[in-house]
Amino acid sequence: LACDALPDSIQAREIFGSVAGVSSATPDAQDGALGRADAGTVYLEGLERLRADVAETLARAVAERRFRRVGDEASAPLSARIVVAAESRPATPFLGGVPHHAIELAPLAERREDILPLAAHFLAASAEEIGVVPVGFTSDARAFLLAEPWDGNIRELRQRIRQAVRLSSGGAITAEALLLAGDGDEIPSF
Repeated sequence: LACDALPDSIQAREIFGSVAGVSSATPDAQDGALGRADAGTVYLEGLERLRADVAETLARAVAERRFRRVGDEASAPLSARIVVAAESRPATPFLGGVPHHAIELAPLAERREDILPLAAHFLAASAEEIGVVPVGFTSDARAFLLAEPWDGNIRELRQRIRQAVRLSSGGAITAEALLLAGDGDEIPSF
């Protein structure tokens, strides 16, 4: 669950779920990520961008191994494992005193050997998303990928490739497509 992509107004509903009638936008009961995971794993990305009250409720749910859907009086058992990915700030303040293991990954710029395999993965996912057959990267595109500093880490790499796939219309991804797919969310207009 990409917490950083959730508007503040729906963060609690997406994580914990809600009972019927809590929101006019979702009149039926809704399972949140914790309920859907059941005995599996919930991967929370961008936890540091959650509202403070939602983060505190999540930390309490993890500590007590129980959570409550929005609008519900009863709590449900939390049987899922929680994996948290925090980007810029450590997740520790958001986890409170909950026992946890922290794993720090070096920035992508320090892990050059990961760039091309990640790029290939994002190419396949993006091509499937828009319904084209992935062709691959040209040699100049591979050189470009390895030369970039990737200040935005994996998120920047993923977004740049997603946009380059759209620009390439199903052909091989070139360095020019990656360059044009640069900063910002909009593909440049000609």
